[in-house]
Amino acid sequence: MSLNILLSYALTSSNDIERINKNIPIKTKIIIDSGAFTAFKTGKVIHLKEYVKFLENLPFEPYGYINLDVIGNPQASMDNYKKLRKMGLNPVPVITKGSQLSEFDQYTDAPFIALGGLVSAIASKKETVGWIDLCVKEAKQREVPLHLLGVSSASMITRWLCGSADSSSWDSSTRYGRFSLYAGGGKMLGFDRRQVKTIFQNNSALQMLTKQHDVNPYNLIKEKNWRGGSSVIGNLSARAWVKYANDIENRYAQKLFIACIGSRAGVVISQYKQEQEMLDGVKK
Repeated sequence: MSLNILLSYALTSSNDIERINKNIPIKTKIIIDSGAFTAFKTGKVIHLKEYVKFLENLPFEPYGYINLDVIGNPQASMDNYKKLRKMGLNPVPVITKGSQLSEFDQYTDAPFIALGGLVSAIASKKETVGWIDLCVKEAKQREVPLHLLGVSSASMITRWLCGSADSSSWDSSTRYGRFSLYAGGGKMLGFDRRQVKTIFQNNSALQMLTKQHDVNPYNLIKEKNWRGGSSVIGNLSARAWVKYANDIENRYAQKLFIACIGSRAGVVISQYKQEQEMLDGVKK
């Protein structure tokens, strides 16, 4: 069982990196995202030289680091990619939905290629799914792995089986008052805090499933357990996604990276270690 994490440069400080490096298990794979989408949404400016300095000062070897894209400006994104290559770096390029397949020709030496702009489009636009189908076919012909940015459902992962994907959905507990339980077989169950008393009170199956995530189901109704970044509910969702990512990799040989802001990565690492201890105990 391995741990795969995606960290956003825009949301991760050097202090976060130090704490993560002290606690990550051996063989943990970490992708560094440039934070281009975050910058686009918030208006924050990310400077290429500062991003390079951040990468060069990492105390670990990342599994990959994503090019500093400029959302809505393909030429500026390509310029950044070429600058990074001239500096001796080999970033992961991003091909955005709707791009021509000929764009693959520009990235023959890339460790893998990321497909972006997928999150809001997959559910609503069939042509986007078709475009991903074409990209996956093209990548397999070229023997280049793909990474799907922001895609995590089992149905999508098993449709494409292209290498890896990532999601930040685990952290919705603190943002939106929701939490997840992993039921096995690629099935993630999502619950709203308003449902807890009515759904969990007399449901022995859900209570048992909650206990398998190392949480007493009665703790779900306590207000204090919903507060803070390291809350009981936050830990519960992190554990669910650790279980899910492990299952996806075991079943389909696809890596699912759990996307975190730097200050929240410790929750995922802690829950991974607890899950590993539980699995080791079962094997004994």
